[in-house]
Amino acid sequence: MQANTGEIKKPIRLLIADDHDLVREGYATFLGGLEGFHFTGAAKNGKELLEMIPVLQPDIIITDIQMPLMNGIEATEIITRQYPDIPVIALTVFGEEHQVMKMLQAGARGYLQKSSLKEELLDAIEALKEKENYYLCKETSMAMIRTIAKSNLIMKHPVSVDEFTPRDIAIIRYICEEKSNKEMAVELGVDVRSVETSREKIQKKIGVKNTAGTVIYAIRSGIYKI
Repeated sequence: MQANTGEIKKPIRLLIADDHDLVREGYATFLGGLEGFHFTGAAKNGKELLEMIPVLQPDIIITDIQMPLMNGIEATEIITRQYPDIPVIALTVFGEEHQVMKMLQAGARGYLQKSSLKEELLDAIEALKEKENYYLCKETSMAMIRTIAKSNLIMKHPVSVDEFTPRDIAIIRYICEEKSNKEMAVELGVDVRSVETSREKIQKKIGVKNTAGTVIYAIRSGIYKI
């Protein structure tokens, strides 16, 4: 029998930090039961998180912002400095966008709201594991997106404006104007499925997962003027 020489894909090692027992237990139960993921442990605060990193050697860290002893912002600043190859995803509750900005400025590569769907959590983990530059949750407000776009946060994109067709540019601008796929289809004289397909291709080219990333790219590249 011929030996299987295919490369075995290593599971993504995850470390969580949150001061609420139910949140930690929930993540442990959900992520621990998924193929392709390895839940390494959970910290109660930023200080404990920093102590766990060299021992558990996670691939990705997911941390709450508000925690006792040391909050997520302080911990992320240290992680970014000492472990620059480990992406940090911030966890927040609705209405904490000013704290999200502080987390991103501290070095976090993405953020999710605690109300985000499980599927989006997996999208964020996969995106950062695949070396995508950042991940912003789908609930990110347009005001927050514009603030990030105008900030000095380094968010690289692998594509130039010249690689988009005139219709792509039109769709990107419509996205920034918060038009629905149906409204775009009417404007362009095409069916809705065609718009959906174009949006997917645009996001893939830019290297983002959702509307937030597309809008930031559009503003920074000059496709859309605020």
